[in-house]
Amino acid sequence: MDTQKLEASEYNDRIKLYTQRLQQQWSNVNHPNQTENSSLLKDIPNPEPVLASMPIATDDLAMIKSMVQKANVAVSEIKVAHTENLVVPFRIP
Repeated sequence: MDTQKLEASEYNDRIKLYTQRLQQQWSNVNHPNQTENSSLLKDIPNPEPVLASMPIATDDLAMIKSMVQKANVAVSEIKVAHTENLVVPFRIP
């Protein structure tokens, strides 16, 4: 787009149109921070039923701990092999 050949009013109209289109597209996107129950922390207005509920079974807790330990070992064993330079110097005379 060549803005030098546009009149000021046409240029402002295009700005308004593009802004409106951008807002329409932005409102169609599902934003992760706006989804319900996306946070692990939430307010519990009446904590007594939650605290009085059955705790996690010891077998389930042991399985969770075991899986976390295995995942930690797997992640710590990840190695990246250097094959080539990521940044190549430019030869500018």
